[in-house]
Amino acid sequence: MLSLVITAIPSLTANECVGSYLTLDPPFNQRRFDLYETWFDDNSSMTLAQKGTYKGVDGIKEYAQFAYPSSPYIATVGTFRSEDSFVSFDPEKRSCVVMTKIHDRIQMSEMAGNELFESPDINKLEWRFDDQKVGFMNIYFDPSFLAHFFSALSTPAIDNFVCQTMRDSCPDVWAANELTSLGECEAKL
Repeated sequence: MLSLVITAIPSLTANECVGSYLTLDPPFNQRRFDLYETWFDDNSSMTLAQKGTYKGVDGIKEYAQFAYPSSPYIATVGTFRSEDSFVSFDPEKRSCVVMTKIHDRIQMSEMAGNELFESPDINKLEWRFDDQKVGFMNIYFDPSFLAHFFSALSTPAIDNFVCQTMRDSCPDVWAANELTSLGECEAKL
């Protein structure tokens, strides 16, 4: 005798999907690197519109740590305003997309000249309801912000920091560039 078991998957509404994301405890926060495995998995991706895509928990965390005070280049990031809005719902994938508009103020570190400026950005995030993970996150920064941010990273102190790090932590890269001194490295940067 053959028996068949059918498991019904309960229907999901857009409100339930978005609500499960907006009521996370603790709430989703890109600065909480210790919780990345709670929100991301190997199928998650983060795409910076002007740079590229980072995949999996470790890849996403590596990028995010560069963009927050965990980086030696940034002293602090303060959010003036953050506003979430519903974008779409896919009942077959059981996922929803939320857009967050953010207005931040960034204080660069001393070695980045203590630059102080503001940044608008937009994040679009897919929330996978069934496993309670981020599917994808797309981040868009205004090009003028990126130009200002990366020009702030062009200082002698940062060149020295990068060269010391390369020499001490990445000897293969140091050797591949045929570098013999910090001064030579700094001049190439």
